[in-house]
Amino acid sequence: MTPLQSRLYLVIYTSGMPSRGEACDWTFDPTDKTALVVYFKTIKDKIGQGGSWDQTSLESAAAHMAERGPPLKGAPKTANSIKGVWAGMKKIHDALVLVLAKRYPGASGWTYDQDKGFSITHDSRTEWNAFVKQHSVFKPFATRGWDLFDDVKDILPTCARGVHVFNAAIPPATPSQVIDDASQSQQLHLPSDDFDYNDPPSPSQLLDTSQSQPFSDYWFQTQSQISQPISNQSQTQSQPSQLVGDWSHLAPPPQHHLPALPLGPVPVTPATVATPATAARPAVPLPAVALQTPAGGVKRAASDELQTPWTAKKGKTSGPDALLAIGGSVERVSDAIRECFKPQKSSAVSLTKQIERARQLAIEDQELGTLTPRERATLNLIFSKDSRAADAYVAERTAADRAQLAEILIERF
Repeated sequence: MTPLQSRLYLVIYTSGMPSRGEACDWTFDPTDKTALVVYFKTIKDKIGQGGSWDQTSLESAAAHMAERGPPLKGAPKTANSIKGVWAGMKKIHDALVLVLAKRYPGASGWTYDQDKGFSITHDSRTEWNAFVKQHSVFKPFATRGWDLFDDVKDILPTCARGVHVFNAAIPPATPSQVIDDASQSQQLHLPSDDFDYNDPPSPSQLLDTSQSQPFSDYWFQTQSQISQPISNQSQTQSQPSQLVGDWSHLAPPPQHHLPALPLGPVPVTPATVATPATAARPAVPLPAVALQTPAGGVKRAASDELQTPWTAKKGKTSGPDALLAIGGSVERVSDAIRECFKPQKSSAVSLTKQIERARQLAIEDQELGTLTPRERATLNLIFSKDSRAADAYVAERTAADRAQLAEILIERF
């Protein structure tokens, strides 16, 4: 390639490139940003979850801006320039939202509203200049709000927050992990959320065998020596059943009485030992263990955890509760450290008070005749320049001693 061909190729290659003076301008004409936001409101259903636009939406916005005619300054608006301008407006919106919520880092003490902005006056101009030097995003809003705040807020999608918000980084819970609270309470023999503690169930409701859980086979194997014969009584009468066997370890405290047991037809369970006297009648399952538990409505006189343990369900602590507890502990430690290192009030007399005492003694000495008015005035000047002279003057006990010290101070002065 000859030098002439190289120059010709360079001219052809650079002829289609915009010059440096033809960059897109968004500040000269304030209506450009307004028109862009108004157009974005018409297609806000196409915005992404993060508040960004895809390339198709950016190109359609550039075409819309071109339909308004040539710009007053700079080159026509392009998709890339629109993307950058929208990112800047989104940054301003997010920053103002944090300031309004009192959660913007470094903006403590500053307030913002749409009418007066940050309400900067002549007295607060110095602090404002230092603030916007670190946070330049707020510089245009010293005395007025942002006109496009409400429109941009309407365009941006609402971001959900909380512990139950979907997170792609966390796999969904399996069906075995999703346990209903009511069913879990029933499995653990716990009252559900609908349990009314002010209206406890009656003894007949507590002894309803239709809701009781069958005892395990192991319990019946270890308690096989216990029998429960039932006396011959009519089914129409409701009499307490006579429990035969060694029930001392399951008996309630003496001050409480067992309620009457219904003798209606109940399915025979492995726990029932039939006798010839009771072979023709259905057996009643053993209720003693159920009556001894706290859920049975019988108050204990003392703890009996070995035979009738309380429920084994442990309380759950959520993440926010744990963080709150940790924050409270850290705050208490901080208070203790602050209390240890806070400045203690000194018991020593301040220099100003010491000088005042020395001057008052000089006045009293003048009244006693040990000092002349000129000497007293000279001492006042000495005390104002040297606080050690005031200390020495106050330290003298008698007027004569102070007079001698005054001569020495005046000679050195």
